[in-house]
Amino acid sequence: MPPGRVPRIQRVLESMDETDRKELAEALDDQTISAPAISRVLEKRGIHLDTHSINKYRRGEFAHVIKR
Repeated sequence: MPPGRVPRIQRVLESMDETDRKELAEALDDQTISAPAISRVLEKRGIHLDTHSINKYRRGEFAHVIKR
């Protein structure tokens, strides 16, 4: 990822209120919830976050993403 580019997952987390952010963070950390399931739920809420981004986050490629 180029320096200075903010990952989509971070932008999504930052756009959410505290409750939604906490729920998404818990879902992201719960390996029993599939990436496609998370993506579908977000899509129904009008938020596009593809499974690729979710899986990269889960592999630790976005370790710098803050879940505040």
